[in-house]
Amino acid sequence: MPDNTTEEIFSSPQINIPPTFPFILKQYAKAAIRTQPYDLLRWSASYFRALAKGEEPPIKDRLEYPPPDTPSGLSPGYLKVLIKQIGKGGVVTVSQLMERWSGICLAEEPLQEMLAVGQFGETFDWLHFVAVAAGFLSNNLTQTMVLLCNLLTDEPDGGSAMIPLQIFTKLYTFLASLDCGGIDDQDEESEEQRQYIISAASRGVHPESEDGAHLETFYDAEVKDHDKRSVSLIQQRSLDEPKLTTSISAPNTAYTYVTEKASPSKPANGRGDVDEKLFSPKVLSQEPVVKSKRVFHVPGIGAAIDAVQMQAVIDYLEGVGIKQDGMVKPCNIRHFLCPPLEKVPASQKTRV
Repeated sequence: MPDNTTEEIFSSPQINIPPTFPFILKQYAKAAIRTQPYDLLRWSASYFRALAKGEEPPIKDRLEYPPPDTPSGLSPGYLKVLIKQIGKGGVVTVSQLMERWSGICLAEEPLQEMLAVGQFGETFDWLHFVAVAAGFLSNNLTQTMVLLCNLLTDEPDGGSAMIPLQIFTKLYTFLASLDCGGIDDQDEESEEQRQYIISAASRGVHPESEDGAHLETFYDAEVKDHDKRSVSLIQQRSLDEPKLTTSISAPNTAYTYVTEKASPSKPANGRGDVDEKLFSPKVLSQEPVVKSKRVFHVPGIGAAIDAVQMQAVIDYLEGVGIKQDGMVKPCNIRHFLCPPLEKVPASQKTRV
């Protein structure tokens, strides 16, 4: 006896096609061709999941050619997809970012390296991560800032790629404070040169000129604080050098001493002498404390930039932003009057 619950199909009119199916299938095919995902099946799951939740799907605006060839698989197109999904501001958690990152089929190891370079915690500023990721796609800091302008602008493609000065300054100061120059880009100045700069600054003489002739440099943005900045910069450079100290909270000391003792006017034990317990050295470690520091080499970020050069760039862009309604565009930082955004070698800091 035949089963009446199932009906055999003998002609096409018996097939019921949902009216929205052709449109959904067409949009999906176009999105897959434009995006060119590394894993089509995993990307498809992320695509339809986003559509079902009413979220922005992981779709590129157009086909990238030539195809991205980076160790991380990241490209400006994929980075723009993440910006479209998460936004152009606010904070994000690592779990949220990893979900979006996996949705565009990128490897997890490069993401962990980017998080380590930016020293991000469980929750961090989203634009700071975008800046670090852009640094992995560029050859120097100037190219990184140009890429960020193209990614964060509200203008159509082919325009001037203007972004607010406040956002540009925020991202530039963040990247300029990171030390990603590697071992080869360490500071070229010796300790004797550093001491010479301090002594020259204290005498009011430019380090490059013994006779007092002042040369125009990138570091003349604020002459008033030049001496203080020179001294503070040299002190900051010497923080990582091993040294002995008697401070209880000193991080680089090998020994820690308790230097507190009773005042002579107020004897500790009532006999006029100092209590030995209050002046007994406590040796916490007999071996020098060696701190291992991971060295990153990201050409798109480069070595850390001192505060004087950083301020010179900001002062120049603030002057430009006044004429452009508080906006900055890539041609401004490419202008010959703009101070260099990257770290300037010691031999090239002075220009006549």
